[in-house]
Amino acid sequence: METALNTYLAIVIGFAFLFGMFSKAMKRIISPMFLAMVLGILCSPHVFNLIPDLQKLPREIIFEQGARLTLAVGLMATAMRLTPGRLHTLLKSGVLLTFIMMFTMWIASSLLAHFVLQIDWIYSLLLGAVITPTDPILASSIVTGSFARANIDERIRMLLSFESGANDGLAYLFVIVPITIIKYPSLDKFLSEWFLKVFLWEILAGAMIAIAAGALAGRLFRFAKDKKLDEEGGLLVYSICFSLVLLGAAKLIFTNEIWVVFIAGLSFNFFINEEERLEEEEMQDASNLLFNISLFFIFGFLLPWKEWFSLFSWNLILFAILVLFFRRIPALLAIYKIIPQIKVFETALFMGWFGPIGVSGLFYAAYVFHKTGLYNIYLASTFVIFVSVLMHGLTEVPFTKIYGNRIKKIKP
Repeated sequence: METALNTYLAIVIGFAFLFGMFSKAMKRIISPMFLAMVLGILCSPHVFNLIPDLQKLPREIIFEQGARLTLAVGLMATAMRLTPGRLHTLLKSGVLLTFIMMFTMWIASSLLAHFVLQIDWIYSLLLGAVITPTDPILASSIVTGSFARANIDERIRMLLSFESGANDGLAYLFVIVPITIIKYPSLDKFLSEWFLKVFLWEILAGAMIAIAAGALAGRLFRFAKDKKLDEEGGLLVYSICFSLVLLGAAKLIFTNEIWVVFIAGLSFNFFINEEERLEEEEMQDASNLLFNISLFFIFGFLLPWKEWFSLFSWNLILFAILVLFFRRIPALLAIYKIIPQIKVFETALFMGWFGPIGVSGLFYAAYVFHKTGLYNIYLASTFVIFVSVLMHGLTEVPFTKIYGNRIKKIKP
């Protein structure tokens, strides 16, 4: 196992080092998460078998806990991009987009699961819920950096950030509905579990606790800054530590930790000035890269190839492709005119395509398996995630360039 760890560090951290060194140029060519996944596949027992001992690790636990950590750091970074001014501007559009799209993505994915994979309705709803949230980690590639700024208007980048951050935590409401029905078929027990425990405590009370925690952390940070009690560049360490403290503490008090981290980050952001935020954003991108590359390498390395096609055949491939095209695009094209920030068809189409399924989907897939033992749901979810990382990774740069050129031509 010691050799496996050293090999892992040499390969993964070496890749992160090289990519980070040339990140500005590389991000104009291809997605780092796509490359990390491909690297994991190449190092896996199915290809070159460079780290054989890594295969012995408990895959579902690694995915769940690795995704939790990556989401916490990524969501804090997402929240801190949404400055109070930006948040005020896009709040109406963000709330409308998040709630309408979450519901339609859940229904569309569930219908496809039922008719293509031919599984019962309750399990279709569960699978649909797992792949509902869009991923702030994969989406970060098209909302941050010089390439994104050159091709995508700020209001669209921030709207995508808001949606992906909010729906990661709120997806729990959808995931827990079929789980609760499976465990508690009676209506009374379902309502007490879902409404009282999940909605009122884990989501609403969790949001209140998160706002208070973010404000307290922000005041402490502001006090330390104003009194010159901290070192320069302390915001990066402070924000990462804060996100991980929230991740653990929220779980201990039985609230939704993903939701709590995002809301607390928004609250904390009110106490940060623009100079500090810009300095932190550059360093935060670098730290996020390390977390993201590590997770997607492990994901690629541990992909369950044999299990995928022993339980499902061609219909699993068809399901994943249909999900990418029909989970989000038709609904967004239908509603974009009521979303104030989305002004043209091209923007709606671009946003419809770039709602990738990634770290949040992986977290909920592992969570569902942990809670229910439904391995088929876990397998189908991970395959959709694999196809999403593959397709969005390959199309991210060319589609963004095409969109940027098109928007520049039609702008008045």
